[in-house]
Amino acid sequence: MADLPASGVLGDSAIDVADFQTEIENLRDFVAELPGGAARYELTIASGSVTPPAGDGGGVFTIDTEGNAASDDLTNIVTTNTPIGRVVRLQMENTARIPTLKHGSGNLSMYDSQDFVFMSAHEWIEFQLRATTWVETDRRIDDCLCSVYRTATQTLPANTPTKIVFDGEYIDAANAWDPTNGYFTAPVKGWYEINGGFGIVTQSAADGTQIFAALYKDTGSGFAAFRSGSSMRTGGAGTAPRGTVADTVPLNAGDKIAMYAYVLAWVSGTGDISTSSFMNIKRVR
Repeated sequence: MADLPASGVLGDSAIDVADFQTEIENLRDFVAELPGGAARYELTIASGSVTPPAGDGGGVFTIDTEGNAASDDLTNIVTTNTPIGRVVRLQMENTARIPTLKHGSGNLSMYDSQDFVFMSAHEWIEFQLRATTWVETDRRIDDCLCSVYRTATQTLPANTPTKIVFDGEYIDAANAWDPTNGYFTAPVKGWYEINGGFGIVTQSAADGTQIFAALYKDTGSGFAAFRSGSSMRTGGAGTAPRGTVADTVPLNAGDKIAMYAYVLAWVSGTGDISTSSFMNIKRVR
């Protein structure tokens, strides 16, 4: 990329016309490489690398996969045209072709030491060249916001961890919730903030019984306990039990998360999970 003309060179009375024109062109190229200085520019991965051009791009580049493959890895941003200190912002070129930026495999360094997978055209990640490494300075990610609830009561047997099948959706931005089977599938690897709770109607818990909510995860071998929520004991017959859970957890793409409810014993019969029960999920990084 272009270097900024040295301080004082344009005002030097000794500079000739040809040199002055050269410096003006350098200034033009420098400005064109700043954010907003020119239209964003597409870079296509070739053998794991891209090379930003000199004097173009406006500091914003879209990344496409090699040969229009469905996915591809970017390990290096070639620095041939780039002075130290330059800032670039990267986006995906096409949502059907997903680039993954690899941390530490080449000259890219992400702040969380994790690979960065683009999920939508709205996301971007920003780097600054420091010595020979592109260091992440900022990012904007889709939060995959998901908020679900029960539209009707659900039977909760005693002493049996039971998946709460949230069949109503307030929002499912990434189309990641399965309302029939009651689970969220992580669309990309990342950290997800999850909270939820359930209430009980119809029956009351037996005296001193334990109740809690928990997160269960399925990585391909079925759901298993993953994170426990708050545990409480009721004060006796006539009390209405409830359970809550909240945590921030790492998920890989394809991992499934569901909320389970547990009540040790009922005064009689079974209880029902109420329609006030809910679960919220948000990707935070």
